[in-house]
Amino acid sequence: MKKRSPFLALTLAAALSLSLFTGCGGNGSSSTADSQGSVSQHETITGKIDGVAATGMVDKIVIQSGASSEDPSPFAPSVGGMAKGLLYAKLISRNSYGALLDDCTMWLAKSVTKVDDKTYDIELYDYITDSKGNKIDADDIIFSYDMSYKEGKFQRIGSSMESLEKTGDYTLRMTLKNTSPGTLEDLLSNPQLDIVDQGWYESATDEERRKDPATTGPYRLVSEVTGSSMVFEAVEDYWQKDTSLLPPSGRQNVKTIEFKVITEPAMGVIALENHEVDFARFNDSTSLNSFFTDGKVADGYNLDLSDGIFTMDMFLNMSDESILSQSLDLRKAVLYALNSEDIMYAAGNDEYTSFELSTLGTPAMNGAQPEWENEDYYDYNPEKAAEYLEAAGYEPGEITLTFMSGTTMSNDSVRSVVVSNLEEAGFNVELLTVDGALFNVYRDDPTQWDLMIDFKGAGTGHITGCWDICFNPGSFTNGTSICFNRDEKLVELLMAAEQDPTPENLNAFHYYLKDQAYCKGLYSTRSVSVCTDKILEIATDSLTNPIPNAMVFAEDYESGK
Repeated sequence: MKKRSPFLALTLAAALSLSLFTGCGGNGSSSTADSQGSVSQHETITGKIDGVAATGMVDKIVIQSGASSEDPSPFAPSVGGMAKGLLYAKLISRNSYGALLDDCTMWLAKSVTKVDDKTYDIELYDYITDSKGNKIDADDIIFSYDMSYKEGKFQRIGSSMESLEKTGDYTLRMTLKNTSPGTLEDLLSNPQLDIVDQGWYESATDEERRKDPATTGPYRLVSEVTGSSMVFEAVEDYWQKDTSLLPPSGRQNVKTIEFKVITEPAMGVIALENHEVDFARFNDSTSLNSFFTDGKVADGYNLDLSDGIFTMDMFLNMSDESILSQSLDLRKAVLYALNSEDIMYAAGNDEYTSFELSTLGTPAMNGAQPEWENEDYYDYNPEKAAEYLEAAGYEPGEITLTFMSGTTMSNDSVRSVVVSNLEEAGFNVELLTVDGALFNVYRDDPTQWDLMIDFKGAGTGHITGCWDICFNPGSFTNGTSICFNRDEKLVELLMAAEQDPTPENLNAFHYYLKDQAYCKGLYSTRSVSVCTDKILEIATDSLTNPIPNAMVFAEDYESGK
């Protein structure tokens, strides 16, 4: 039985006394109730309800955004908002999590043809233009990939793509470094890929790129108040006239999309109840309880509850700048000190909206082995943590660790639990709390932190994709890893698991990573989307991100009502 720290005992007891799911899921849900009357953690609610749909473009939708800052410029690293997905089209669009090429929709690419296991020919439509009328050709695609890697933190380009060569004005050849399932599809569709016209980008000022970018997606930015709101309008005369060829992300079901920044979940609940916003996302149980009780969606609302496909993880600095690189026992002391369950609850979750992890990845990822969930994965044990601290040769209070977290990813309660856990095991802790933009800078600086909490996913849909973005040297411009080390054996095991993802190879990587104590997967959160019931279908992409422009609206839908 896992031990729980005393820090949250009273809070958690109160939370557990409130059952959010006490009956069968309603609202046309695909979820079912277990023997306790609660919805199982891996079930989903589809976000689809009956009604007469609007036949044309509706006027407006207002969406709550939890990202306090989102730079719409091409190649600006995303900080978790939905906005950039409206602006920049991808070569293809995946229709489900982990989908392979046969289950994808072409977008900028007219076709993608396999030459051999590592080589693919890409043909573009020859009539693509951006929102300013600039034509998009093969040179622009190559430029955009290069910039998305160098500036936009699209790491998989460096780790998984051998080359991208122009073979004609509108044709290219992509060669892969590995054949791990989903690698090609992720390279062609990743949200961090921004495709723009090279000539426009190089001639535009920084202000023009931010305030009026030339977009290949179905929307353009029309106004922005930093930290408050962003407004987008459908691009008139969008380049793809045959709407049957568009993926959901390319649709224009609504003319104006406004993102209203509301970072506090409680305020987001109030805004949705007061019709100040039409759509909101939550990942905390308290907010969900306002719209989903007794196993049913509250009157007047529609709800989508997705699988958990992202991980919240703790990474340890393995560079010479951190004392953690000097001792395996010291790293084990840190990981045994961390109580994943308490951290999960402190983030505002419960056992229904989230679950603890047993590896760097989630059960929803292809390749995750079921037996990992039944093993000791540095399960919280302060006594064992203290023993490893002593084995490392240190007395309690002798070591101070800098713990870095982002303001948009972790709240003060999470930071308090981590500090309490580590202090209980004998460590001193200094907090480094930064906003999203600075977090992206400090994450790559080994002098800034010893411990970092960050979220990861597998854009490929396969667990090796999650491992790759953390530990493939090609994913990092300095040729190391997210922990600033280059463990050649770990890289060798990763390459084997990617090239041949058998249970044997997957287990070899998992157990070696676990034994080296470089990181710990803490928990996964299921995203919750809630909206007015005048939105009949909540559209989401392959990574469960909402697609506001592809929502199905009722014929009597009106924003704010």
